Amino acid sequence: MYDLLVQHGVAKALLGKSKQPYNITNNEWAEMDEREISAIQLCLADDVLFNIVLETTAAGLWTKLEKLYMTKSLTNRILPKRQLYSLRMKEGTSIVDHLNDFNTLLVQLQSIEVKLESEDKDITLLCSLPESWDHFVTSLSISSSETIEFDDLVASLLSEETRRRSHLETSTSEAMMVRGRSKERRSSRPSDSRSKSKGKKSKVNCWFRGKLGHLKKDC
Repeated sequence: MYDLLVQHGVAKALLGKSKQPYNITNNEWAEMDEREISAIQLCLADDVLFNIVLETTAAGLWTKLEKLYMTKSLTNRILPKRQLYSLRMKEGTSIVDHLNDFNTLLVQLQSIEVKLESEDKDITLLCSLPESWDHFVTSLSISSSETIEFDDLVASLLSEETRRRSHLETSTSEAMMVRGRSKERRSSRPSDSRSKSKGKKSKVNCWFRGKLGHLKKDC
C-alpha cells in the first residue's frame, strides 16, 4: 500500500502535520492529506474501514492501522505462520498461483519483522507441493548436497512446470494423431467388405427360373 502512496506522490503526508515541508502551502498539504486518506481507504476491506472511520488525517489513519494489524504481538505472528506451514498446493493448480499465495504470506511475516531463513523457506515450499511433485522433490534432494537459495528453487519449479506443460501438449498432439489414423482405418473397412460382397455370386437359386445366383427381382 505504501508503494501506491509513493506512486501517487502523497506519501509525505504520512509524516504528519509537524513534518510539513516549508515549500508546501497549508492548502497543498490539506489536499495531499485528503488524497492519501482516499487512496488508503480504497485499499481496505469494509470490516477494516469500521475500525479507522474516526481518523481524520492520513498520519493518524496509518498509525491506527499499524497498531491494529502490524504489531509484533504473538497473535499476529502465529496466524501467518500457521497459514504458511499449512499451505498446500492442490493438484492441477499452477505453480505460479501457488507461489503467489506462498509469497503473500512471506510478505505478511516480513511486515511484522518475522524473517525466515532461506533453508526454512525452501523446506516449507517443497513440503507444500502435491504428490505429483514427489519425484521432483526427491531428485532435487539427491542432487543438492547444500542449501539451495530460495530464488534458485523458485526458478527450478517454474522450469519444471514449463517442461511438464510442453510434455503434456506433445502427448496430447500425438494422441490426437493416433485417434485420427484409427478413425481412417475404421472408415475404410466397410467399403472393402461391401465391394467383396458385391463381387461374390450368391448361392441362392431363383425359385422362378431355377438359376443359381439369380433372384426373382432380376427377372
